[in-house]
Amino acid sequence: MADKFRSEGQGEASKILGDKERDLKKIQSEAYKTAQEIIGQADGEASAIYAGAYNQSPESREFYGFIKTMETYQTTLSEKDWLILSTKGDFFKYLRKSSGK
Repeated sequence: MADKFRSEGQGEASKILGDKERDLKKIQSEAYKTAQEIIGQADGEASAIYAGAYNQSPESREFYGFIKTMETYQTTLSEKDWLILSTKGDFFKYLRKSSGK
């Protein structure tokens, strides 16, 4: 008799744990979805702000291009990477202008 009750209790405990895990995964999934939507909306708003700010003059557009080029180098390269660049590329274009050549 005790084994029967123990078995039923273990079965019920397993069901409760399974329900808990399912509910937890559902909550985490919904939270991730909401977070990604918020991030996407914020990125869109930031892009609109940047576009408005950097689209005011040719110099501001050029500065924006320079900043984005530097950010790309920073995020894609590590200290161990070697990079060979053309003298006709954006990076050297900015260096030539700053040196007066």
